[in-house]
Amino acid sequence: GVREDYLARLAWMSAAVVARDPESGAELARGTLVDVDPWGRAVLETPSGRMSLTAEQASLRPASDT
Repeated sequence: GVREDYLARLAWMSAAVVARDPESGAELARGTLVDVDPWGRAVLETPSGRMSLTAEQASLRPASDT
């Protein structure tokens, strides 16, 4: 379906990422991008559990770039 096609095209799906505050650049979390929920939030699996972040809350970058 459409959702599966969308998820398959995400560059960092299943990759280690860093979530940064889009304004300050401060690191908010590190984890693996595991999903995008029905509301469009990135879902990260972190050492402390799953968390969902909107584009307004965080900008994702590959962990290899940090």
